[in-house]
Amino acid sequence: MVINVNDTANWNKDMKEVQLLEQVNSCTDVVRQTMHEIAGLMSARSLLLARQWSKRNGKFNLATSSLMSPKFPDPEDIVTGHLYPSGMMYIPNKDDPDRSTFVWFFAVDLKLGWVPQYFIDLGFMHGQKKFIRSLRGHAKTLKRKSS
Repeated sequence: MVINVNDTANWNKDMKEVQLLEQVNSCTDVVRQTMHEIAGLMSARSLLLARQWSKRNGKFNLATSSLMSPKFPDPEDIVTGHLYPSGMMYIPNKDDPDRSTFVWFFAVDLKLGWVPQYFIDLGFMHGQKKFIRSLRGHAKTLKRKSS
């Protein structure tokens, strides 16, 4: 989630591109995520994010929120959404080192305007399931590389 972040689009197929724009310090960065369009429903969307992470008591925490900065102007041809303060936590399973509990909370406005909230919610549920499958697959490749 934080190492080789520019490679995220290789394993998370919802992302068109993820760019590390600035490494603020060892646990904080600025990233632009660009999501693919959904034909007939949504054009490509971009999020400019400040991210901070920590590892405490074996738990990995990642906090994220949108930011606006003249240093990183919005792309002209892509709608920029807004991610409210959000986060992810990975809590290791003490009985099985190959498993963990993943907690993800977020609130995002993708600037969809006319789309009814019901359909947005359905889309997010589908997207979360797809993300988890992609993340599990990515974790397996990392485990193989470290073996």
